[in-house]
Amino acid sequence: MSATLDRNIAELYAGMASGSEPSLIFEMTMGMVNRGAFLGWLSQYPSEAEILVPPLTGREILSQRDEPAAGRPGQWMTVYTMGLNCNLQ
Repeated sequence: MSATLDRNIAELYAGMASGSEPSLIFEMTMGMVNRGAFLGWLSQYPSEAEILVPPLTGREILSQRDEPAAGRPGQWMTVYTMGLNCNLQ
């Protein structure tokens, strides 16, 4: 799974820039072990600040909230806060 450190990039891929309704945005908390690898240094698009999460990583929804979309009056997005659990086997 690919992710980004930049909230604006996440909203762009969720459809906020085009004016369409996004389905959802994930906010993932990472720790010392349960984390992804930063790929910005080798990416064709370094401005996207891409994080690559390893295969078989479990995701647990910790909370959910609805937020107004920044710069888009009348639009809302659902944000899920998630914890990661990387499979080390």
